[in-house]
Amino acid sequence: MNIIIFGPAWGTYALLELLVRFLRTLGHTVSIAPMCGHYGDHGSVQGASLQSYIQQAEEYFQKAVPSGQKAFLIGISLGSVISHHIANAFPQRVQGVVMYGSPMLGGLPKIMTVLRIICNRYYWPILRGKGSVSLTLTDCVYFLFGGIDLLDESNALLIDETAKQPESAGVLKDIMFGRIKPNGVSEIPYTVIYPSAEKFNDKEATRHFARKQGIRKGNFAEFVLLQGSHFGLLGHASLFFAVKQAIVRSQVRSEARENPVGYFIDSPYQIQTTA
Repeated sequence: MNIIIFGPAWGTYALLELLVRFLRTLGHTVSIAPMCGHYGDHGSVQGASLQSYIQQAEEYFQKAVPSGQKAFLIGISLGSVISHHIANAFPQRVQGVVMYGSPMLGGLPKIMTVLRIICNRYYWPILRGKGSVSLTLTDCVYFLFGGIDLLDESNALLIDETAKQPESAGVLKDIMFGRIKPNGVSEIPYTVIYPSAEKFNDKEATRHFARKQGIRKGNFAEFVLLQGSHFGLLGHASLFFAVKQAIVRSQVRSEARENPVGYFIDSPYQIQTTA
């Protein structure tokens, strides 16, 4: 399977390394889409917008997935917004989509909650949509990694590097005010994964988004709740398991054209059908 990962706004390759290595051990071809100022693209993030990231993603996708072929998309944080758009724009070339920790799921109220947490340093730059926003180390630990207790020798460097990776304020402003096209795709399997300690969204917000966007049980949707923080889960086996199962089910549905089934996964080892 050709798998394309759309990475988060904050972070470096190291943040995605374990997930990429895991998928490659399963025999998949894995690539990370470039983003201006991130993941191998050394351009400036200054003045970037959600639309500029989407345009860059579209160009990469069309080169990586020629007409007549398909790819499985994994979107992480901001990358899930981009993967959602790509699936909507190129439905015939998308095998399935995993949306992990997506800021669009909770909508404006949830994002405003996040902004209130860090508003003294970030609110006005984001509202103006100019320049770039880079998290402090303390906010990075709380906001993305779920707490100060995660600061140990094994991940302190990763957290430090993530805090130094800037994000465009314009991109956050675009997300805040909902500049995201509705999803008209009903045949692509979606797996929506959100961490239990997520600051962006929760179970009810996710289901509300799913209904609004047409991603529901009857449309090959599944919802996954995992125990962990926004970035802390990126190196955890529970996320790997959920992604692996999503890929397998997308292949089964595509090949067998079976009736769609919705799932809610409460743990990496227990799968329950939704009511």
